[in-house]
Amino acid sequence: MSLDFRLGLLEQSGQMSSKVKENIEAIRTFFIDDAGIELIEENGSRFITHVVMALGRIEREEPVEALDDEAFEEFKESDVFEKATDMTDRLVGILSFDIPESEIKYFIINICLILDED
Repeated sequence: MSLDFRLGLLEQSGQMSSKVKENIEAIRTFFIDDAGIELIEENGSRFITHVVMALGRIEREEPVEALDDEAFEEFKESDVFEKATDMTDRLVGILSFDIPESEIKYFIINICLILDED
């Protein structure tokens, strides 16, 4: 399955609004422009699917569960943690949603995983 096919399924099933879709496209462009990484199924499906669901929860004003601090602390040891944090800060700035702090930690972890795979 390609990432575009996955996104199509999420849109067809009503799990991704047009506003969320626009933000997902902005994220994919950001990764290409900022890090030279094209998000595809192999490297981006986990993050993109998470963001679709997270933005949907934010859009519906549903609560976001806080990430376990211990899990987040483990990622602080990663060689790419600072870069992932910087990318997350800039990425959050281009989105048309207010991203809660609890969700930002999930973004950082997912971006660490993408950078580690690259």
